[in-house]
Amino acid sequence: MANHQTTVLAEREGYVIDYDAMAMAQLARQHGAGRFALDDDIDPLVGMVIETPTGSNVDKNEPLLTFYHTQPLERRRPCRC
Repeated sequence: MANHQTTVLAEREGYVIDYDAMAMAQLARQHGAGRFALDDDIDPLVGMVIETPTGSNVDKNEPLLTFYHTQPLERRRPCRC
């Protein structure tokens, strides 16, 4: 199990229209879930779980997805998933 987990919460109630899969993949890759170069190691503990699928009704502060990671996140800008 990864030693860090970050849960993205809904900012308001509504419907989940979609997730930015490219942004999610880039974040996961930056934390070791994929390779930048062929000889890079893959961290099998890094991954994401979509808690609320697209098309679902969501309440404010309801979990949308959980990101499991082994390195702390850098707080540069909000994630728009």
